[in-house]
Amino acid sequence: MTPEVKVALDHVRSLFPDVVCVTYDEEWRWHYETGSGFLPSFDERIDIALLEDAADSLDVVPATLYA
Repeated sequence: MTPEVKVALDHVRSLFPDVVCVTYDEEWRWHYETGSGFLPSFDERIDIALLEDAADSLDVVPATLYA
């Protein structure tokens, strides 16, 4: 896990504590999930720049990273 992914995951988990993983698909889009498969809806509290930095830090996709 890159430092940027950890920062983004920690940020999302600070607002959605049940989030356990993030998956990046072939198009570099992210999907944050809870243990039960719930995908939280993001609003203005989420710093999208952090999520974009995290996606940019990856060398290989698809990838699933766990908290």
